[in-house]
Amino acid sequence: MAKRRSKANNDAPELGREFFARAVPVSDGDAALLRAMRATRGKQRTPTKRLVSLRLSPDVLDVYRRTGRGWQARINSDLEKAAKRIRRVT
Repeated sequence: MAKRRSKANNDAPELGREFFARAVPVSDGDAALLRAMRATRGKQRTPTKRLVSLRLSPDVLDVYRRTGRGWQARINSDLEKAAKRIRRVT
């Protein structure tokens, strides 16, 4: 009887005997180093934006969220355009 593979893992090849024959166990020191490397993000740039709390109407929020990923950046872009218009008027 053939083994069934999950549809979610169709693109993941099965690991054969050759793979496991070449595998090397990770020592405790190496494991600690790997954990430390994953825990650090590296040097960060200076933030160019400020974190604020902003109350938006549910309708506005729904419209932007429906546009998909990047909806917060699109709100920022639209607010920047509005700020430029206001600066020109004042």
